[in-house]
Amino acid sequence: MKNKIMPTAVLAAICLMVALVLALINSVTVPIIAEAQENAAREALLKVYPNGTDFKEIDISEHSLPKSVTAVYSEGSGGFVIQTTVKGYNSGLIIMCGINNDGEIVGCDFIASKETLSAEIGLGDRFLNKSENEMTPELVAGSTAKLTTGAYYNAILDSFTAFNILKSSSELYTPDQSLSNDLITVLGTEGGNQ
Repeated sequence: MKNKIMPTAVLAAICLMVALVLALINSVTVPIIAEAQENAAREALLKVYPNGTDFKEIDISEHSLPKSVTAVYSEGSGGFVIQTTVKGYNSGLIIMCGINNDGEIVGCDFIASKETLSAEIGLGDRFLNKSENEMTPELVAGSTAKLTTGAYYNAILDSFTAFNILKSSSELYTPDQSLSNDLITVLGTEGGNQ
């Protein structure tokens, strides 16, 4: 009986030691991995909003945004970075678009893609400094990868739709701005003068 208990106890002790070593390694690597992920996210945000400061993720479940919008970050000066996920030839084309407070695209690029023809590469440059009223299908014309370029174009349109919804959202205003906007709505004029 002693011969059967001893190997079981040794095996249990080895398993316990391995579990403790793995837990120790995990406790050391988790913060490093989290920091690396945070830095990668910040780099992606700065790539499409080069002069951006103070990025904060917005809970998109609180807004009726286009279904392609998968993440939104507000930027300190009133702009937004809007991330969309669309389907070109394949699903999983993820595009980030930085739109400044004036409604102009300050940066646009894909951050993930499973497209086979690489038509998404450099496509974001065509949208730089464009506002919503300057969006025309001609911006993506001429490419043979129409599914990819069309999906990219629609993602930008969805980004502008999200931008307009978020800009008009009273949740993003300070309490004083919200009160002022509510007074304008009720009284119909700025400053309450009729």
